[in-house]
Amino acid sequence: MKRSSWLLLPSLAVVALAGVPVACISSTSAPPASEDSGAPQGTDAGPQGNDATPPSDSGPGPGDAAVDTGTDAGPQPLTLTVLLNGAPESGVNVVFQDDTGAPISTSQTGTNGTVSQLVVAGSQVTVVLGTQQNPNLVTIQDVAPGDALTVVDTSASTSPPPFDYQVVTTLPAGSWDAAAVAERVTVGACSDPIAYPVYLQPGCQSGGVFPLLATALDDTTDLEVAYTYQTGNPLIPDGGLPDGDTTIPVVVTRPWSTSTVSATISATNLPPLPVDAGAQGGYSATLIEVSGGIATSSSAGSPGGYDAGAQSNPFVVHSGYPDFVQAETLADRDSVYSSVVAFIGGATRSATPPASQTIPFDLSTLPLFNGTSILSDDGGVPAQPTVTWTTTGSLSAAAGIYISAQWNASSVTDAGTTYTNGTWTIIAPPTATSVQAPALSSPVAAWAPPAGASWNMPRMAAVQGSFFPGYPAFRAQVATLPLLQGYEIVVPLLPANGTIYVSGIYPNEG
Repeated sequence: MKRSSWLLLPSLAVVALAGVPVACISSTSAPPASEDSGAPQGTDAGPQGNDATPPSDSGPGPGDAAVDTGTDAGPQPLTLTVLLNGAPESGVNVVFQDDTGAPISTSQTGTNGTVSQLVVAGSQVTVVLGTQQNPNLVTIQDVAPGDALTVVDTSASTSPPPFDYQVVTTLPAGSWDAAAVAERVTVGACSDPIAYPVYLQPGCQSGGVFPLLATALDDTTDLEVAYTYQTGNPLIPDGGLPDGDTTIPVVVTRPWSTSTVSATISATNLPPLPVDAGAQGGYSATLIEVSGGIATSSSAGSPGGYDAGAQSNPFVVHSGYPDFVQAETLADRDSVYSSVVAFIGGATRSATPPASQTIPFDLSTLPLFNGTSILSDDGGVPAQPTVTWTTTGSLSAAAGIYISAQWNASSVTDAGTTYTNGTWTIIAPPTATSVQAPALSSPVAAWAPPAGASWNMPRMAAVQGSFFPGYPAFRAQVATLPLLQGYEIVVPLLPANGTIYVSGIYPNEG
């Protein structure tokens, strides 16, 4: 069973696919027009009592200014903003298309990173990112007047500088037989037994500080005996350490606590195990504790398969340590011969539970993907590939569909061979049964996939959750959901408390 390592990502970032950057998309409806017409309000608005002039039905008289009630306001334009490293990005080409995919107009973002366009419901918009050799195209289908869309350009995003600090921890004395208990120190995904330092990588700190969780495990049962922690530990630069010294000493003064609070992840209605030759299934449950922006996870499950009944796994919750917790469950089927992974998973983010509790998941809320394919020469238009898919049931309960397709091509000229690697991300409503990429206008036609391009199997996700009762809400928040990590579709770390279900499919390249 394939499973991604969990990293806490910036809220509007998506990890690049096989070296090709992928952008994020979000949209929110434009704020309603103000109801303040500018006319006087309240009891002092005009003469009162018997001297008040009775209202007239004849409308405003000569020279009177009409009061605009907003009822005659026309359709609001769609606005789209492109951000790069959190700042507006100017000069980005944006193509507006009709519902058939035909280009209507092409604009560039201004100094504020924004373009605006009057559109009709059902239109599409495509942001052209990257370069001609590494195109990164992002299409949002079925947009509406008044939408406020945001696309985050990750094609040129900067990565944090590498470093390799060593965290040496001093822990309080334990009240157990040291020979029978092993201690472990964890900083997010960076951990080591206490006998060795924790080698701290950039992803295990946030804003120059990091949390530290220490656990004591029984050597015989591998069960947790106690825990302690310390948050807000500074990542000390060279200015606070002798030159060349990368060792960060951390002295934990908080006494050990007995682990008494648990979160039991329970899953029902797991999809049937595959019956085709060479296929296998697996199940996993994960509890993620997030402290100071850093995620620490514990996992359990049945990687070799599962039965048809409910699955249940208890996890220790380290009260006081996390800012919030996220419980996850996932059942997948991995076809060895076709190298495809399909799964259904769920996640619930909540405040740290004050007492032991069960977190239930019903994995029948979305159907399983059977397969997905791409037609790169549909209708003789290689620049507009069509993605199709099959599922075990209807996707009507989903809020939206996420599609990421990657291509590569080469061309030979007198100057030599030029290689192109591109990605096309499409956000579509759940009513879609297939999607075709729209046409690009002539100013950016060179960014489109050429004839003869080779396509990888598309990665897809159908998403449902408490955050988005329908497609407009999904379109509004999909940028905060890193559904693609590396080459895998995953259940993402959630941006706020709530529950999400994801049915995904991707090629097994690991």
